[in-house]
Amino acid sequence: MIIKTGIESKSIIQRKIFSENFAVALVEELSCVGAGLVDGLIISIALGSTAMAAEGMIHPIFSVTGIISGAMLLGIKKLCTSLMCKNEKEEAQEIYSAAVLFALGISLLIAALCIIFSGNIISFLGIKDKGSQLFRDAKAYLLGLSFGVPFLILVPVVTPAMQLSGRKTTIKLSLVAIMVLDILFDVLAVVLSLGMLGIGLGTSLAQLIGFIILIFPTKQVPALRVKLSRVHFGHLKRIVKEGMPNIVRRLCNVIKPITVNRLLMIFAGSCGMTAMSVRNSISSFAACIGAAVGAAVLTLTVVFAAEHNGKLLKNLKSRAFRYVLAVVIPSAVLLFVFSSRIAAVYVRDDALALAYAVEAIRFMAIDLVLMAVMAILMGYWQGIGYTKEINRIIILEKLLYPLISVVICYLIFGIRGVWISFPISTMLTIITFGIISCIKTKKLILLPIPDDCSIAETQMLECVVRDIDEISRDAQDIQQFSINAGVNARDSQYIALCFEETACVILQRGCAKNENEKAFDCFISVTDDKVVMRFRDNCIGFKAVSRFDMFTYDYEHPENHLGTRIIMSRAKKIEWVSTFGFNNLIVEF
Repeated sequence: MIIKTGIESKSIIQRKIFSENFAVALVEELSCVGAGLVDGLIISIALGSTAMAAEGMIHPIFSVTGIISGAMLLGIKKLCTSLMCKNEKEEAQEIYSAAVLFALGISLLIAALCIIFSGNIISFLGIKDKGSQLFRDAKAYLLGLSFGVPFLILVPVVTPAMQLSGRKTTIKLSLVAIMVLDILFDVLAVVLSLGMLGIGLGTSLAQLIGFIILIFPTKQVPALRVKLSRVHFGHLKRIVKEGMPNIVRRLCNVIKPITVNRLLMIFAGSCGMTAMSVRNSISSFAACIGAAVGAAVLTLTVVFAAEHNGKLLKNLKSRAFRYVLAVVIPSAVLLFVFSSRIAAVYVRDDALALAYAVEAIRFMAIDLVLMAVMAILMGYWQGIGYTKEINRIIILEKLLYPLISVVICYLIFGIRGVWISFPISTMLTIITFGIISCIKTKKLILLPIPDDCSIAETQMLECVVRDIDEISRDAQDIQQFSINAGVNARDSQYIALCFEETACVILQRGCAKNENEKAFDCFISVTDDKVVMRFRDNCIGFKAVSRFDMFTYDYEHPENHLGTRIIMSRAKKIEWVSTFGFNNLIVEF
């Protein structure tokens, strides 16, 4: 038996859940920023710095779509993941159905408004001269993007259901298709001289195709589906509440860039705006790793918090910090060293804009590590339910700290102060996490363990089984653990028997035809009023509790399935649910 220490252990399932969620989040981040990065290159090289500035001006507007999709994504992920872990599928189905239908309706409304009032929106962004090339480019780009708004919102709304179903390949294929097709359509728009309108339409068409791939039927039954009979819009309030951090974040992402853009237009003109656009493109791409780790931390935090597993929460956070820092620091160094060459790729026709862009990239590189740490903190705090605290922190992080820092640093350092202000505001946010945590827990700790997850480690045991020959020995160890944890000898024997019977059934029947590496974990927690055993395995399509032949009495061989029948009669509750492509069996004594 292998005593686990979280995702660092030899548990295949723990490692796969983390790595697969990380991979999906990373591809999701890269598909967005990768397309945006190449978009920027194509626009800059083929259409010039004015078109690049137009792209930068429109960018904040589509944070409005992110308010909807971001809130839905976070709300669905937290609520549905937690409910599915608790085997409350019907309620999860209602939440998902309401979210998808609401997202569809609101996205169509936003698209219509952007098309009808495109000129007014451009004027609001600060481009008053309707005859200028900058105004024409910005309006054309906005019109082209408007047609893709419904799919831009629906893709992230549908994605959590696909993740819970274990359809990671479909998700990755959809996201990669969006990125690749966006780039191809942009090249085609340049070749056909369609200008910024063609660039925007290419992005919209790529989003449409990616959405079709994502929802395309497969043999694998999805964990959640849209059912009109299950729609209950009363759940929208819960989704909004859980997704509020993303709503606050996106709102601030609308206000902050518009404010900073206005300052840059005043202080440095289109040169400053071009440098900011370059910085945003590089920053989004470079921060993908940290953001993906933060998203994986959020998912696993929700799972472990729903299971009241403080031990794995503790080990998860330490692993996540080491994981991201080992990758982000080298990336930051490379960006700092090669900042001049990177900026020259984007800016070719304006020496002043190039000088601004170099400084912007260098200070952004310094900010990368801090941003990665903050992403982990955000993901963890959202996962354990610190929603109100996160909302306050986001307002400080995304709005107050940056704007105050920009003004003060600009007065001290000039235009360079704008770039310096970003790492300063990030550091202030991390300090704020520590202050709020100290107030709540009376301890100097950035990632607190919730009270309902604070079972003593002597009352918890987790083991990993690789081979059926290990089961008998592991059962003896589990029986001794139960006795040491305060369970009476008879019930300890039942717990060991439950483990032995379940492990044998899963490894012999479920994993017999499993093409993947066998993976079977068991987690046991002992409290004053109950003993909970959680089994996880990767035998896709195998539902242990549905095999009633295991539980029937065999008159010719009454000893058959004796252990299983005893467990069924002694257990207070037996539940099964499939999440992220893994089976989860919960037995409570």
